[in-house]
Amino acid sequence: MPTFQGPKGPVYYDYQVNPNQPVLLLLNGIMMSVDSWAPFVEPFLKHVSLLRVDFYDQGKSAHLSEPYDQSLQVALLNGLLEHLKILNVHLAGISYGASVALQWATQSPEKVSSLMVFNGVMKTNQTLKNIGDEWNRVALKNEGKAYYEATIPMIYSTYFKTHQSAWMATRKTLLIDVFSNPLFLNRMVRLTKSAENHDVTDALEQLTMPVLIIASDDDALTPQAEQEAMAKRIPHADCVIFYQTGHASMYERPQLFLNTVLGFITGGHPTFNI
Repeated sequence: MPTFQGPKGPVYYDYQVNPNQPVLLLLNGIMMSVDSWAPFVEPFLKHVSLLRVDFYDQGKSAHLSEPYDQSLQVALLNGLLEHLKILNVHLAGISYGASVALQWATQSPEKVSSLMVFNGVMKTNQTLKNIGDEWNRVALKNEGKAYYEATIPMIYSTYFKTHQSAWMATRKTLLIDVFSNPLFLNRMVRLTKSAENHDVTDALEQLTMPVLIIASDDDALTPQAEQEAMAKRIPHADCVIFYQTGHASMYERPQLFLNTVLGFITGGHPTFNI
């Protein structure tokens, strides 16, 4: 199992090299792990080298016991690139991973060739904090079904829940089992609290690399208006909207997710005299 010693213990990663191709680093949402990207690995590897990593309290990386904030996850990324001797990457993060991506890119822009922010926010506002507080209140009850009901339904769009009801039912059975583990719920509490002070509002002007902001029109967790406001603060950023899509855009629109990422990386960023 590939790991390196990060600032607070071992960090699990998966690095698959496609010779002479750029490196794409994917950053997990809060309940995700390296394995969550499995459906995308083969199509991505036709065009890029692929780097995936579990943040602290995710997957196979160290599970911590004390509170922290997302600056720890940023330090983890710096250690990962140093360990692998990678100078820069194309960076795509979703939700929690988008917050970490924004913090890392504003602090170390020389390490980020391009940035893709899926369903992210420039700041954890009071509404989002209140949602996190409610998730944690339910998590501390150690009831898997209750935690599922508090978190998962709001992550998916109305369209997806209607048209993929069988998939949702199977997913519910799987996740309730996972959520019934008190150790998992403790990790979710720490991860959720770690995002409370996320705020890159005044640093967004430092993002001079190509930036693409992706919003979903039925995202109840981080609404479309949040991404549009963020894009306006970033020099030369573009914002695209996935329609009939919720917060879990990579699962709801996998083909569109794949094409968006690959198009942004491999299409280059030419200047047109039009």
